[in-house]
Amino acid sequence: MDIYLNPSFLQEFTFQNSLVVIAWLFLRGGWIIFVIVFLWGIWHVRLIFLQRKYFLNRHWTLLAIDVPKDNEQTPKVVEQLFSNLSGIHSNINFVEKYFQGKTQDYFSLEIVSLGGYIQFLIRTVASYRDLVEAAVYAQYPEAEIVEIGDYTEDAPIDFPNEEYELWGTELVLFNKDAYPIRTYPEFEEKLTQEFKDPISALLEIMSKIQKGEQIWLQLIIVPTGSDWKKKSDEIVNKMMGVKEKPKNGIVDKILDVPLKILEMAGEAVWPTGFGGKEVKLSKEEMMPLMRLSPGEKNVLEAVQRKASKIGFKVKFRMIYLGRHEVFSKARGVSAVIGAISQFNTLDMNGFKPGSHTKTKIDYFFVKRRVAARQRRIIGAYKERNPIRGESSYILNIEELATLFHFPMMEIKVPLVKKTEAKRGRAPVGLPVEELAEEKRGYIRPEVMRGKKTELPIGLPAEEEEWLEE
Repeated sequence: MDIYLNPSFLQEFTFQNSLVVIAWLFLRGGWIIFVIVFLWGIWHVRLIFLQRKYFLNRHWTLLAIDVPKDNEQTPKVVEQLFSNLSGIHSNINFVEKYFQGKTQDYFSLEIVSLGGYIQFLIRTVASYRDLVEAAVYAQYPEAEIVEIGDYTEDAPIDFPNEEYELWGTELVLFNKDAYPIRTYPEFEEKLTQEFKDPISALLEIMSKIQKGEQIWLQLIIVPTGSDWKKKSDEIVNKMMGVKEKPKNGIVDKILDVPLKILEMAGEAVWPTGFGGKEVKLSKEEMMPLMRLSPGEKNVLEAVQRKASKIGFKVKFRMIYLGRHEVFSKARGVSAVIGAISQFNTLDMNGFKPGSHTKTKIDYFFVKRRVAARQRRIIGAYKERNPIRGESSYILNIEELATLFHFPMMEIKVPLVKKTEAKRGRAPVGLPVEELAEEKRGYIRPEVMRGKKTELPIGLPAEEEEWLEE
C-alpha cells in the first residue's frame, strides 16, 4: 500500500495570516494542548504560593555567633556541624507537598558587613535552635550564641531608590554540580602543612567598606537525600569507559525472577562456585582508565570524593547595598567576586553570577528591568526564600565548610566580632536567672523582631552612631 503526501495543504498555509493558522489549529484539537498547559501553569503557581505561605508562617530565629580570638579550629570541624544539621531531613508525602505546601526545613548561613563591622549568622526555625546551638558548642565550646533582630528589616525594597543603590545576584556553578569547587584541603601547603585560610581575603575586603555600605552573603542550605550521587556515578562511569547496562522492561524483569532464585540457591550450596564469581576487569575495560591523563585522574577522584560526603541543596546570594554618595562597584562587587573566585577551578567547578538574577541588563528598557531584578533579589534575600531565583545545586559538607567557617586565630581582620574571653562554666548553685544573664555574655538584652535591638559592646563609636540612626 502506497502512501502519498499532498504538499498543497502546507503550501496553502504558507500564504495565510499567522492568526488564521493558529485559529485553525486551535479549533481542530489544539485547544486540548492549550488547556493542559494552562492547567499545569495554574497548578505550578498555586504550589509556589502554598510553599511560600508555609515557610513564611514558620517561627524563625536569627542567631549571631562569635568565637574566641584564639580560635585554632580548622574548617574540618565545621563539616561535623553540617553533618548534625543534615539530621532534619524528612520525607514529604504527596498530600503534604501539593495540598499543604509543606517544604523541607532549611537553614540560612549568613556573613554580613555593616560599614565594615562583620558578623556570622545562622537563621533557623525556632524549634531547631537547640540543635544549632548544640552543633556549634560541640565544635566551639567557648562560642557565644545570641538571638538578634533582623538586620535586613530597615533596608529599602523599592528601587530605583533616592538614597540607596543596590547590586545583587545569585552565584551559580559554571559546571555540573557533580564536580566540586576548590575546598579547604587544597589551601594547605603540602611541605609545611601550613593552612592558608581562604576566608581571610573575603573578610579583609568586607572590613574595608565605608560607612553607609553593606555587604550581605547568604547560603540557603536544604538537607536532601542521596539521589544526587547518581549524576556523579554517571560521570565516573563515562570517564572510566564503563558501559551503562540497558534498562530492563517488564517482561525482562518477570523472566529474571527464576534466574535470580537459581543463582541464590547455587550460592547457598556452592559459595565460591555457581553463585560466586570473582569480578575481574579485562584489558579492554582497563584501557580507558589507563589512558586518563593525570589531570583527568584528579577530576575523577574529586568527583568520587564529593559523592562520598553528605550533600545539601544550596542557593548562594550576594547583595551590595550602599548610599549613592559612597556606592562603589569596584569595592563592593568586583573585590568580593574576586575573593569568591579563589574557590574556582577551571577543570572542575566554581561560581559565577547568575544570568537571571544579576542586576545588570545590556539591552531594552534597562532601568526598568534592572529595578525589577533589584526588587526581586532583595525580596528573596529578606525572605530567605529557598525557591525564588536561580536553580539550586548540590554542595557537600566539605564545600560548605570551606565557604562558611569561623575565622582562625591568624586572621587579623579588626572588625570581625569575636568573644573577648573564653566562656567559663557557671559556679555550682548559681540561680537560673543569673545563669541566663551569663549565657547572653557580651550582648545587652535584645528585643524581638520589629523592635530595636541593642548593639554589641565593642563596636567602634562611628559605626555605632551610624547603625543607631
